[in-house]
Amino acid sequence: MGRPDYALLDAAWREVLGDLGRGAWSEAAGRQSRVIELGRDLGLPNLPQLSAVLLRAADDAARDGAVDGAESLASAAVTLSPDLVAPRVEKTRYLFQRTPFALATQIREIRRAFENLRVDLPALLAFAGNAVTATSWVIILLLVAFAFAMVLRYFRFAASDLRRLLPRGVTQAQTSLLLFVLLLAPFFAGLGVLCTAGVWLCATALYQRTAERVATVILVVGMAALPRLSTDVLRALSFPATAAATIDRCATGPCTLEEEAEVVTYANTHRHAFESNFTAALTLARDGRLDATERARAESYARTALELTPGPEILTLRGNLAYFGALEHCGGARMGLPKASAQVEASFRDAIASWEQARALEPSYLPATYNAAVTHLQLGDEAEGQSLLESALALDPSAVATWNKEFAREQNLLRCRETELPARHLMPPRLPTDGLLNDVFAEDLPAVGLIVPYAELVTARIGVRGVLAVAIATLVICLLMWTLSRTIRPSRPCRECDAVADPRTRLDLGARSICERCLLTDIRRSFADPKEQWFRDKERELARARSARRARWLSWFLPGIAQLLRGAPLRGLLFLGLMLACGIAGLALNVVVDDPVSPSGIGAGRLAFFGTIAALTWLVSVIDAHSARGA
Repeated sequence: MGRPDYALLDAAWREVLGDLGRGAWSEAAGRQSRVIELGRDLGLPNLPQLSAVLLRAADDAARDGAVDGAESLASAAVTLSPDLVAPRVEKTRYLFQRTPFALATQIREIRRAFENLRVDLPALLAFAGNAVTATSWVIILLLVAFAFAMVLRYFRFAASDLRRLLPRGVTQAQTSLLLFVLLLAPFFAGLGVLCTAGVWLCATALYQRTAERVATVILVVGMAALPRLSTDVLRALSFPATAAATIDRCATGPCTLEEEAEVVTYANTHRHAFESNFTAALTLARDGRLDATERARAESYARTALELTPGPEILTLRGNLAYFGALEHCGGARMGLPKASAQVEASFRDAIASWEQARALEPSYLPATYNAAVTHLQLGDEAEGQSLLESALALDPSAVATWNKEFAREQNLLRCRETELPARHLMPPRLPTDGLLNDVFAEDLPAVGLIVPYAELVTARIGVRGVLAVAIATLVICLLMWTLSRTIRPSRPCRECDAVADPRTRLDLGARSICERCLLTDIRRSFADPKEQWFRDKERELARARSARRARWLSWFLPGIAQLLRGAPLRGLLFLGLMLACGIAGLALNVVVDDPVSPSGIGAGRLAFFGTIAALTWLVSVIDAHSARGA
């Protein structure tokens, strides 16, 4: 740790490092009890740096085939840092490798990991940043896939309408080639994939059905959100260098003397005012051994934090400070001095009053409930103390049992016992992270580009600032096209044969149309040879069947594409989006923000989880594509 007051902890940790260096995983995990005890004596609720070393050693052990040793190291990391997310996730990973079907234990660890996201700010930002990156991936890929599907679906209709605008003598093949060049022109002009997809959506807007229009609006709104999403990822990436990160490190576990001085500076300058004052008071009172000057400073910071944001955490901290102040008079109380005993009891009562205020704000707040219970027992209030202790056990039995037996060892339940190690007496409060999180996401950062692979290809010359303009222009043009679609009368698919129904010669029957060929066929039906007419009907049925077979064939390889091509865009986007999200998350392609405690790597559990979801999505997509509705 590099601090004089952490010398014993450093010595114990060096013994653990020696075991890790020679691959003695079980011995290293067995030495953790001494490290944990010393950490609690120093008032350190978590030891993130040490947990990070253990998790990397666990990763090495798992690669060597020692899965049991890896699980032991991950469990030790959980005990060292019970409030962090990464140790519990890694423990679940090794539990899955060792016993894949022990689902109850794995689900319990994952649930605790998600609960810890509220207090583990770096893990929360890493999770949010990587989730936003995956969302950006999915939006871009879905937008391109949908625009491409619309072009495939309506290319012949757009070519037919374009031919009507060209001089006589231009063939359909020449018109199709011209339209093909026009559709690719934005990309080759250096406007990027997003702009090209927007042009494709505008070019096919006249022909889209209602569901396809809804899908277009959703995807264009998603495109407009891409710059904001990338800014959020940038905020998560830059978090370790911010003042909020320094405050969070000092509140969560050990930090350097320089970082503690920075926190005091932030408190004095009202930067992250509540959090910096709270953390300054917390670090001063961390091990409970305060002199009069330190206690006065800590109480001043705590009072300022309470004035800024009254909450159960700061009230619990004020109660802890009052309790630690009582321990100064324990020497006189043990000697039987009445004045000292009265001062101890008065300070204990002040502490209980603060904890009761915290419980009034949040009855389920564990540190205040437990601390009030043990202090009542020290004062001889057996009934009240036992009642509060039972309430604390109901809130979190494992935390209370661990603290009471392993750290306090039940000796602090007598007044003025174990005064040399006051940090063992009370549970410390945790810094609320909501304010820091809001400050991080409210920070104004310059737009530097989309944080996705091949970002230069996605935005090209328009840049990240032009993405919003492209989205707005696409939406406006599409809305205009949809409004004018009844006036312009574009080409439509024929209800009978699915060919292009030219507006000059077709028969409109509400939302459906019949092309000239089918109309003449129906007229000739009463005059034509029945056998010849039967063959014509079969040809049309075979054409429709071939189109359906092509879409079904695609469904085996590209889930969701068949639905997009057959006019079910919302189902198609759902299937395709789930498949893309599972592939990106399962292969960790979206990981751009690292949790400083967690080792990087793809676990079998991650692949199994997302692979299962992807397989189920693929199966449902194929069934839907082959059903009558999907056809």
